[in-house]
Amino acid sequence: MFQEVVLNAVLTVQNQTYDFMEIIGLSYQENTAKYLIVMEFAQGGSLEQHFHNVTKATSWVEIYNLARWLTQNLYSLHYVGLMHHDLHPSNVVFPDRTTRIIDVGLAKVIANSTTNDNDDPNDPRGCYGRLAYFPPECFSGEPYTTASDIYCLGTILWQIVSHVPPRGTAGALFRKDGLREDPVPGTPTGYQDIINECWSVDPDKRPTAGDVQRRIQNMMRTGPGATLFGSDVLPSRYSLLYLRALMWNRPARKTRLYVARKVNEHRRELAAEITDSLDLLEGSGSASMHRSRYYSRRQLARYYRPQVDPSHTDEVIQVASSSLGAGEPGPKTLRSARSIISRVLPRSSKKQQHPTINTVGVARDGGKG
Repeated sequence: MFQEVVLNAVLTVQNQTYDFMEIIGLSYQENTAKYLIVMEFAQGGSLEQHFHNVTKATSWVEIYNLARWLTQNLYSLHYVGLMHHDLHPSNVVFPDRTTRIIDVGLAKVIANSTTNDNDDPNDPRGCYGRLAYFPPECFSGEPYTTASDIYCLGTILWQIVSHVPPRGTAGALFRKDGLREDPVPGTPTGYQDIINECWSVDPDKRPTAGDVQRRIQNMMRTGPGATLFGSDVLPSRYSLLYLRALMWNRPARKTRLYVARKVNEHRRELAAEITDSLDLLEGSGSASMHRSRYYSRRQLARYYRPQVDPSHTDEVIQVASSSLGAGEPGPKTLRSARSIISRVLPRSSKKQQHPTINTVGVARDGGKG
């Protein structure tokens, strides 16, 4: 609790220059015997509530403005030397027409204070947050950096267009190109390029929050919708430039149909899981992936399924076998593992360049040579 108070107090001081929620004070809850931090009220609700209330494809002006505000918030956070660790739509709120990021660093505080599996002191600390929004490095055991926040930013920028949360996890990417999700049809090329770069599996190849902010502002200033973003020279409401901007602002038919279909699919999935109480209790459904909780490194590793080149199959088998304490695999193990891979992979993927191979499963089924 002390760490949270100090952190939010520092952010309140920085609020004179940057966009952070102001801390009002502390309150004591008698029935739980816990202290609560009282923050500035976000009367506009959260971004997640916005997705729930707005089920149709929104205008590109609204999407670009949301992206600009959110990126500005994250840039301000990184500028003062902080990382969020749990960036998702519920932690983005609207105190007015613009956005603010809340619960800054709270996930790190919780993760550091939570015991790991079986209280094993040799098991490194895990991550706290929403499984569906974790970056790949959370699953592979690599350190969390500002680039990890950028991966989460890319997911939210995609969700601003799609209006639905991402499927699965970044620990087992289903696309061969390594993107977290399918691009929404009709998305402007420049905007989609930003999302793709934020979703780079290699953290070193992701842009900074400042880079993303500058690129979004440049698209707003020089793109086809520039006249709708309050440019210096406003054309007549009946000019060709203004009419062109209005046409650009309205999402294409393919975009509207895609968003409507995805929203309907997502709501049917939620309805099915709500009726299946056992699924929710066990936490095996997709709804459980969109609730914040603590995951140990051991738990996160169970979701990790890296994409590998099939030409490196023997190397993968050797690494996986060693990680399980089986030592160097012999000829029999290699033959068995290759046979399993040929059966597990779909026939259509054998001719593709980068199919996904479950390395843990291969090592366990191969056995010792």
